[in-house]
Amino acid sequence: MEALAQVLDDLVEIVAASEQDTTWAGTWDTGDEMIRELRDHAGRLRRGDGSTLGELEFLFLPTGPLQEVSISSGWGDQFLVLAGRFDRARASARRGPGAGE
Repeated sequence: MEALAQVLDDLVEIVAASEQDTTWAGTWDTGDEMIRELRDHAGRLRRGDGSTLGELEFLFLPTGPLQEVSISSGWGDQFLVLAGRFDRARASARRGPGAGE
């Protein structure tokens, strides 16, 4: 699950680098709230806790909260790259330990 956590770390770097327009997301009021939630997810993944993977999958959906924020905040292309990495890491995690995560 480390690969999933790394995607979230990279996402936090982008979010922390500038102000975020969370108007359309409906999930967070501020970029700081986004960062706190993403760091919490990353910490859980690093501890081997996959209980919030469903929530993460929702956040990364096309036209989901993360994509909405990314588009309105000017980093939509970067989001697409991260979403691709997330999808690959999630598929690897589903196959289980040692499956090329």
